[in-house]
Amino acid sequence: MYEPNFTLTANLSDSLKEIEDIRSLLQEIRVLPIVEEHIQRQALVETVYYTARIEGNPLDIRVAKRLRSRQPSKADIDRNEQDYVNLYKVMDFVRYIAGQRDTPIDEEVIKQIHAFVVRDIPDQGSPGVYKTKPNAIIDQTAKEHIFLPPSPSDTPRLMSELSNWLSRKPLAFHPIITAGLAHLELVAIHPFDNGNGRTARALADLILYRYGYALRYLFSWVKHVGIDMGTYHRKLREVLGPQYGANVDPTIWLEYFAESVVNSLLEKKPYLIRMRDTLVDAYNFGNERGLSSDQVEAIVYAALNGYVTTGVYMGATVLSRATVVKRLNHLVEAGIMKVIGKGRGVRYVLVPTEALMSEEQRAEGVQLKLEMDEG
Repeated sequence: MYEPNFTLTANLSDSLKEIEDIRSLLQEIRVLPIVEEHIQRQALVETVYYTARIEGNPLDIRVAKRLRSRQPSKADIDRNEQDYVNLYKVMDFVRYIAGQRDTPIDEEVIKQIHAFVVRDIPDQGSPGVYKTKPNAIIDQTAKEHIFLPPSPSDTPRLMSELSNWLSRKPLAFHPIITAGLAHLELVAIHPFDNGNGRTARALADLILYRYGYALRYLFSWVKHVGIDMGTYHRKLREVLGPQYGANVDPTIWLEYFAESVVNSLLEKKPYLIRMRDTLVDAYNFGNERGLSSDQVEAIVYAALNGYVTTGVYMGATVLSRATVVKRLNHLVEAGIMKVIGKGRGVRYVLVPTEALMSEEQRAEGVQLKLEMDEG
């Protein structure tokens, strides 16, 4: 039976507390849907890009972003692009299963995740099928084995034990710890010919999402481990040892995993606080000027993003283009916004307004702006 044993260190406890603090903040912050959706898209692209990068995918993050919005036909796609396409399908599946509370996170779900990971990529093994030959984790630089997983004959039993442990109700440990342990054990068992790391990271996401730590899909812990892959691999090696079962204390790994979640949340925290404060200021400002709620939201979007367009405005409301243009022009006539550009390139930007600036920004004379690109 899989029964992990670890120490709840001060570092691990501090990380869990910080996660809970930010989780509470996220629950109370209201963010405009159009802004929240942008951050969600960005976090998803980062998760897909970095989990592929960890496995050696050389493509640029701009390719990952493009493939989310437009997936080419199989005839026009190479294996690295297919990797991105597959990982988007993985994340869609993970988010769907996270919401199916009656569906246990068990072997079948793990096999389905793996099937999405490797499908239509040559030499990746059979989708969702456990290995039939021994495999190993290899240092690609030194070309030497650095970890020996259990044999194919032991794999079904070990995966069954992991599955039974994950299916416990309630969970044996905090969801953050459970996600970290599940990732570690799946990597250690290495049950598939290929795609084990990508499957393990998706499994960790599934556990987080299922048990209340989706956190509005605004963050990507995978980004933080993908930026510093050396530390990620070193922590795994340090805990796993040279072969399966050599080191059964996952404490160091759990500290690292929880810290990665914390860092990913801390990255978003200032943005969310700025959004909250800007929203409050904008509604106060709008009430004073007698503006409609959708005009206030256009102001908020422009304050955070630097500008708003008629297309963005229409996408956030059910208003017609004619009505949107009329309401934006009203903001221009009131001296709240000004128009830059012509034709399709027209953008509405805020005229610097004291009510929508922080104290620091008032001192600097700088308009509040969140670094976000359109689309």
